[in-house]
Amino acid sequence: LPVRSAPRARTRSISPEPVFSLPPSIWVGESTYNPTSRGDFGPNRFAHDVMAAAVRELGPIPRLVVRGADINALVERLYSLIDDAVRSNDFTQLLNPDRFFELTNDMAVGDGVEQEVVHAALQRFLNEEPVWFDRGENNQLILRTLFSSGSSSFPVPAARIQGFARLGALCGLQHVYGQAPQSISVAIFQYIINHCNLDALSQQFCGEWFADLRHLILSFLSTPEPEDLRAFQAHLVTFHNVDPAAYRIRDLATHRALGVNMLYRPTVANDTFDKPELAAFRNAYLLPCRNGFTLGWAIRNFEGGTETFLSVVATSHISSADTLLAVLDIVNPPNLAEHIDRLRGLTTDATLTFHMMIERFLRGVGIPCENMFAASTGAFHPVVDLTRIHTPGFRAQMLAWAATGSPFVDAAGGRISLPGSTAAEREVLAREGTFHVQTCHRSARFPVEFPLRLAEVQYVPEGEPDFQEAFDFWFLTQCLIAIGRHNMM
Repeated sequence: LPVRSAPRARTRSISPEPVFSLPPSIWVGESTYNPTSRGDFGPNRFAHDVMAAAVRELGPIPRLVVRGADINALVERLYSLIDDAVRSNDFTQLLNPDRFFELTNDMAVGDGVEQEVVHAALQRFLNEEPVWFDRGENNQLILRTLFSSGSSSFPVPAARIQGFARLGALCGLQHVYGQAPQSISVAIFQYIINHCNLDALSQQFCGEWFADLRHLILSFLSTPEPEDLRAFQAHLVTFHNVDPAAYRIRDLATHRALGVNMLYRPTVANDTFDKPELAAFRNAYLLPCRNGFTLGWAIRNFEGGTETFLSVVATSHISSADTLLAVLDIVNPPNLAEHIDRLRGLTTDATLTFHMMIERFLRGVGIPCENMFAASTGAFHPVVDLTRIHTPGFRAQMLAWAATGSPFVDAAGGRISLPGSTAAEREVLAREGTFHVQTCHRSARFPVEFPLRLAEVQYVPEGEPDFQEAFDFWFLTQCLIAIGRHNMM
């Protein structure tokens, strides 16, 4: 089949200028939102096509080289590149298809390193949630201004403007990779991509992402304006910090305007995007390039439109073991039958397999072997948020992160390999009980001999740990130790 060329970027002048003030009403009358897409971009080559379009017709561009001794150094280098792009309003270099990310201490290069750097950089903002975010509908994160209420000339610290720009650019880069920024409200991106048009948060869109809120707003809009609003007290108090009695006196225009805020405030931000903090986020998220390309243009022309794009990237989030198992190839080691016979003999479980042990690990939650785990935490990279260890999907995310460089599955269908170690490395890995991760190949090799050694231990019946818990401890700690450390060999 012929390879489709990257779409040609158009100039910014064809895009309507965004209107940052909120409309007087929503879901009343004819919508100004046009979801039509040219279908120039698709899921299988999105990152490739975006980067090609970002440099089209620009001639030779110096290679993007990002080097650092460790993940933290690479994050700081990436921040510096984003800052330069923001100052020039030109992200061409950051989207250059000719790119090279390298961890010098670990001799690691490639896409896995790049994606881990972006994820680690974004994680810093998520770890400072109250500084940048509020909790919105469905407990998703919405943007939070601190200095922008009232006049847009209100003095805002330069470091905060810089921070919001970095945050926006990182979210944009994750979307380029086909990944959904963790926990951040999808409505923010639907709104920005569509020129800050609140009509883009249509009933259909909200029905998919915020079904309860859609029902609440429709109920509110159908409530005659003379009636009291006690039925909506929980929402008004939580998101608007106002008692329903405050709106006892209102007319139809006030009623509809309140409906607008009931949609915008819990899903997007606590202020409008003409304010400096949110303007910095928006401008950087769009990743504008000097040939007129923007990320918003690419997503609007994704096959099926922006709503399809956001649905596709949402599938990259690992919410449970099943998400990872669907793309995980557990490769049988050599002499499989011999290993399984020995495993079953040692555990007295006549049905046990290596696949079963790994699946049980992925479906488990919590801390295995708590005392030993506590003693091991100093070996884990600080980018890992261990407070989430009791949540479903945590273990699957950690395995994906170790093997690929980011805790996501590939929305385009790329698989993750979990092969047994090769003959050449088996003795060393088995002796050390270590994994050999290769993020460039999206794989993590493990020695099957080490679980057999765990099975040789005599476990007290109904005691702690049992064999599976010991296996879970070993497997989880190996994943966590691998995060932030790579090998290209």
